[in-house]
Amino acid sequence: MQSLLYMQNQMTAGMKQTLHQKSMSFLHSDREIKKVGVYVVVYEGKHYPGMITKCYKEGTLVNVMELSGKHWKWPEQKDEILYQGKEIMCKINAPKKKGKRDIYDVPEMNRLPA
Repeated sequence: MQSLLYMQNQMTAGMKQTLHQKSMSFLHSDREIKKVGVYVVVYEGKHYPGMITKCYKEGTLVNVMELSGKHWKWPEQKDEILYQGKEIMCKINAPKKKGKRDIYDVPEMNRLPA
C-alpha cells in the first residue's frame, strides 16, 4: 500500500513539473527580458508580476506587485528587489487596470503553476 502511495506522489510531482514546463512556453530571450520598463514574472517561493527598473551586472532590479484578492496592485512604496537571471521567469504584457481603482489583472499569472 505504501508503494502505491509513493508512486502516486511521484506521478503528481512529475505531472506538476510537466505542467510547469508547458506553462513556461511563453519564455523570451534573456536580452529581450532585461530591459528597463519590461514587465516580467519573478519567482521568490511564489510567482510575482513586476516591472524592471534597473539592470546591473549583479542582477536585475524589479518593482514587484502585491496580491489583492484575485487581482494585483502596485504597493504604496516601491518594492524593488534585485533578482538573478534564473529568478526572472518570463516576460509578460503590461498589467491591465480594472476600473477606476488601482487594481490590475495579470492574465499570464493564471498560466503559472501554484
